[in-house]
Amino acid sequence: MSLTNLQIQKAKPKERQYKLSDGRGMYLIVSPRGGKYWRLDYRFNGKRQTLSLGTFPSTSLKDARRKCEDTKSLIEDGVDPSYQRKIKLAGDKDSFEAIAKEWYGKYRSQWTDNHAATTLRRIEANLLPWLGSRPVAVIEPREILQTLRRIEKRGSLETAHRVQQIASRIFRYAVATGQCTRDPTTDLKGAIHKYKPSEKAIGEIRKSIMASGTSAIIIAAGLGSRMATLTDDKPKCMLEFGDKTLLQRQLEAYRACGVTDISVIRGYQKDKINYDGLRYFENPDYENNNILNSLFYAEEAIAGHVICAYSDILFDTHVVQRALESQHDISVVVDIDWRGYYDGRRDHPLDEAENIIFDANNRVVAAGKAIARKNDVHGEFIGMMKFSPHGAEIFKRHFNRIKELHAGKPFQRAKVFEKAYLTDIIQDMTDMGIPIHCVIIERGWKEIDTIEDYEKALMDFDD
Repeated sequence: MSLTNLQIQKAKPKERQYKLSDGRGMYLIVSPRGGKYWRLDYRFNGKRQTLSLGTFPSTSLKDARRKCEDTKSLIEDGVDPSYQRKIKLAGDKDSFEAIAKEWYGKYRSQWTDNHAATTLRRIEANLLPWLGSRPVAVIEPREILQTLRRIEKRGSLETAHRVQQIASRIFRYAVATGQCTRDPTTDLKGAIHKYKPSEKAIGEIRKSIMASGTSAIIIAAGLGSRMATLTDDKPKCMLEFGDKTLLQRQLEAYRACGVTDISVIRGYQKDKINYDGLRYFENPDYENNNILNSLFYAEEAIAGHVICAYSDILFDTHVVQRALESQHDISVVVDIDWRGYYDGRRDHPLDEAENIIFDANNRVVAAGKAIARKNDVHGEFIGMMKFSPHGAEIFKRHFNRIKELHAGKPFQRAKVFEKAYLTDIIQDMTDMGIPIHCVIIERGWKEIDTIEDYEKALMDFDD
């Protein structure tokens, strides 16, 4: 039976709230305090939902029924009324365009002019025409995918990945500022074909690198103790993958990108590393120090545009390319699709990963082992850093300052400074407010830290 105005007016509060039905899913809730609220129950895509239609007497019985009819019409047209309301409530200030411009304005001063112009162009040309007017809180993964597919169809795979990264940063900024609850781009991993640079693109990159004089330093002094008998007579980087050693494969990747000025820091079994065309530095104290201090035996080579990397990582050419493209003073290469690599990895478990937590602008927030919390945006540091000339000088000054303060003492997560990792100095610089940028990759590399890692990598290599 339908309600009447007289019934509604006479409805008195009780100890518990109760309902007065008007039919077709619409009803009035009477609260213990006397409040009267119109509600409508409906089903959309098989799910029961409830919509508020207002309060009585502000919303009369007639108005509530009109709203009910309007809502039923939306449902018949295939529109979710709750979804439509979110759009109306959001308005222009919470549109994707407004949030994107706010994000761009906040971080513009941290970028070079070229990077800022490229980022703005990618937003305006590839995101705003299709997502700009949409409230950021209601944009779904499928909408973003459709937008990226348009770029993909043009054959611009690299641009598609870059635009996805920009969109992700905008959504993460919106999460941080309370304008949405999650980054929907995280559901799109693997949806866009991986970018593989053409020979022409690699040629252009090689010319640019030659012009800038980018060099590389490979840190290869360690004992490789987790490899047991495999490294009894050779350094870890001299393990073979097919007809080439791990070090040779690294050299190939660097040289394919035009990096030919390469230095190697030797220590354990140093005479086994003896390739032509390389510059060598010696770490005679390799048994008593770790990666960070080992790197600074080649301090004179940390100059200009330079990449510094572990010697026990097997990586594709595109990983080097991504690092080289960074225009920031100090960059770290971070894999955001890293967890699967630890499935079944018994000898090097997940909690030993060198994690990087970063913000909406891919700037490092925290670095080190066992730091990631459930909801943090993070990835795994692969053991590769890239410096501009200015960044190299900042890095060296910082190292020498902390060495003077902490030599022989605990430093960050290291029990003693001499045993520090690169992530320890990354964290220390972050604590001091020095900006460190994350170069994001998805796979394309492997760490060879244990016999298990080596055997798995060999299986993948054979395949």
